Amino acid sequence: MVRFPQSMTRFVAILGMVLLLAIPAATASIAAATSETGTATGGSFREVARLAKQGRFEEAEALRQEGLSAGIHSPDDALFLQGLIAVNRGDAAVAEEIFRRLLDADSDRRLVRLELVHALMARGSFTAARFHLGRLQGAETDRRLSAYYYRLDREITRQRPWGARFSGSLAPRTNASRGSSEDVIMVGDMPFRINDEAKARSGVGFEFDGELSWQFLLSDTTTLTLAGFSRGVAYDESELGSIEVGGNATLRRFLSPRSFFDVGIERSRIYAGGDPYADNVTGLGAFSFMLLDHLQIATAGRVTHVDYSDHPRPDGLRSSGSVRATYAIGPGLALGAYVSATRDRSGYDHQRFDGREVGATLYAELPFSLTAEVVAGIGERSFDADYPGQTFARHDTYGRVSTRVLKRDWAIEGFAPAISLSYEIQDSNVAFKTYDDIGFSLGLARSF
Repeated sequence: MVRFPQSMTRFVAILGMVLLLAIPAATASIAAATSETGTATGGSFREVARLAKQGRFEEAEALRQEGLSAGIHSPDDALFLQGLIAVNRGDAAVAEEIFRRLLDADSDRRLVRLELVHALMARGSFTAARFHLGRLQGAETDRRLSAYYYRLDREITRQRPWGARFSGSLAPRTNASRGSSEDVIMVGDMPFRINDEAKARSGVGFEFDGELSWQFLLSDTTTLTLAGFSRGVAYDESELGSIEVGGNATLRRFLSPRSFFDVGIERSRIYAGGDPYADNVTGLGAFSFMLLDHLQIATAGRVTHVDYSDHPRPDGLRSSGSVRATYAIGPGLALGAYVSATRDRSGYDHQRFDGREVGATLYAELPFSLTAEVVAGIGERSFDADYPGQTFARHDTYGRVSTRVLKRDWAIEGFAPAISLSYEIQDSNVAFKTYDDIGFSLGLARSF
């Protein structure tokens, strides 16, 4: 595909955006695409777009084939035009397939991704449309295009205020109990045998994460989201698993198309081994803004009151906060870094701790319709009490890394196969809290 300097690309993309605001989205996006290709000087590209807009699809297709045969259009340009014709013809499924094929070859094709958003909206796939719109927004440097993406996002909310997500997978772990892999430990010169409850136990579990939500547009810059969720893991040994069920309400106020803050409240109940374990009431807040065009800075905090009403543990408070920086190299490639801290003053004295973690993230859309996500972090936990049977406070250091790969083009009803692999290692001054764990999961996740 012919590539022009970035300044010219921005100019013609902005011109296309103006057209998008003046006429229906699919028709205007054809004009935007025509402007950016750089092959319109001979008239053929613009003529194909004009004929498609007028509904003269056979003539548009014939001219497209003629341009391809004459070498006016590259194969990718001709395929893109075919998708534009399909959008105007109302054949959104064909258009979606074409645009996804082009993105698989090059995830940085921003106009292709925008046309995919239009095709997905035409098909009623609003969750996927919003996902791709978010990828565009994160990598956009032009404020006027960002404003257009924002308005398109508002339109998605008006057309489909509710949303749903779900993922599930089989998840075997080598150390589901997070216990020691040793049978005997030395305390000074004395050997101690570790009981079965403190030893490593493997398990095969079913992990799941689901949510139903509804958005209310209170104004052009303010939304209220109500959501119900359930997430957790159930193992063959029930005491190893936990399930959380709850709901939340979040108010989001946009300060600009790419800056916003959230305030909200959440109520949930955690079950362990099938019995009520804790009732949580959480206040939450977040703030996100753009810095230096491609760099998104996001802060978030939570304060939770933990009520062990059906358990002898004392009630208390938990809190957490994080700062994340994400640099979008392109819509299909982003690097990130984060710092987080936690504080727990609920439960028994020996379970009260302060935690800190730093890490890095990677999001990449790869060839062969693969999406990869990687998270790696190191951290420490300092316990604010002597550990039972010891005369010193427990202190842990740990490292963990996880990766998930999704095969997007194998999706059935929007769900595609995903493989995850994780590794965690912990070192502790309490010997039987030193462990390592390997996790693997194979399941289904939403494919966007």
